[in-house]
Amino acid sequence: MNSTAKTFFIDKSSAIPIYTQLASWMESKITTGEWPQNFRLPGEIELAKQVSVSRGTLRKAISKLIEKNLLVQIHGKGTFVSPFIVEQTWAGRLVGIYDELMLMGIPFKTQIIEQDIIPAPPKEADQLGLTPGQPIYHIKRLRSVENAPLVVMENYLDATQYEGLLNMDLAQHGLMEIIEKLYGLTLTWASHNISVIRAGAEMASLLQIGISDPILFNEHVVYDENERKTLYSKLWFRSDRYRLRTIVHRGANEAFYSAMSHTPIQPPKVLSQKHPQTQSVQKIWSLSDLLPPERIEINAKVNTPEEAIRLVGKLMVDSGAVEPRYIDGMLNMSNQLGPYIVIAPGVALPHARPEDGVIEPCLALATLNPPIKFGNLNYDPVRLVFAIGAVDAYQHIDALRSFATFLSQTNNLEALLKADSKEEILRILDA
Repeated sequence: MNSTAKTFFIDKSSAIPIYTQLASWMESKITTGEWPQNFRLPGEIELAKQVSVSRGTLRKAISKLIEKNLLVQIHGKGTFVSPFIVEQTWAGRLVGIYDELMLMGIPFKTQIIEQDIIPAPPKEADQLGLTPGQPIYHIKRLRSVENAPLVVMENYLDATQYEGLLNMDLAQHGLMEIIEKLYGLTLTWASHNISVIRAGAEMASLLQIGISDPILFNEHVVYDENERKTLYSKLWFRSDRYRLRTIVHRGANEAFYSAMSHTPIQPPKVLSQKHPQTQSVQKIWSLSDLLPPERIEINAKVNTPEEAIRLVGKLMVDSGAVEPRYIDGMLNMSNQLGPYIVIAPGVALPHARPEDGVIEPCLALATLNPPIKFGNLNYDPVRLVFAIGAVDAYQHIDALRSFATFLSQTNNLEALLKADSKEEILRILDA
């Protein structure tokens, strides 16, 4: 922190107030990840000294970022970077925003703005390989995280191919999930065009930002396994709340060209670059299917959330359901989500991504006696620690949805919290 704070310089010739300049500098630290999620800022006196401003100026800057949900203040603990700077990773993965948020365990809400059938405008028709004027589905939604807008999404599909789509609850399900599960298609790859644009009046209002503020605009077409154009989408992201991360690999012969060497070209090492094919999962996983008795521990005694996560992780590892590295994945995810890992009164739900070492779909459960605090002021202390593992995104989402449905029934939660044997827990899950 000390080294980075020195990079802030005040432009005294600018008409922009100093606190606004400081807020912009701090925002850049957050959105670039230099100040990661849950990063604790130094105390006001120390930070004001580091950036050479008054405490009043610093407080104004912090207030601006709190209003934008980039910082949060916890009484008695300090000021922290919000855990909800959503980072989506592209590394050979075709995953929608719905899937990404579900996989990360981040609560979100979706609002339907428009949902209708329209004659295809020329551009939309071209993107879908249709004739202008053909009927297409037009779906416009706003997705929010922590009650703050994240992205506006507009989707277009051939209306003749997806009968009944408008009757689906598109606020509660991901569109790609519906296409694969309900209509039996396999989505294999997508072509993206990404740019930074300025917010007009409509997007500024929907995303709760200023007119002309920067927006990350993503326009893409999704193809199925037969190379057919299946879905055309336009997405407008708040650039202060969304970060895109991708991984690329240097080709075998690119170093040769960059060095302008006359060394004879060797046959390149061919790496598999197949587009991932998401397998359609028809089954909605029941909790009892995934939780055998050997992955349940009753009245465990632990002192910290980390010990509890390692305990349920070990149950999964010992049963051969996940690799040992999955435990580290759960701990990393827990560090990102902080207290939001506690998803109901007395219940914590650690998990990691499918690619973090899941071998087969699984659940593990430890009941804690005594219960311990995870840092969630509303739902602590935690008595039940469930862990979820799934081999792909849709299995993971099914498991999370089954779990949420189960806990939404108050009697189920109360019964689990009182259970004191494996048999009783399994009976409750089977009910």
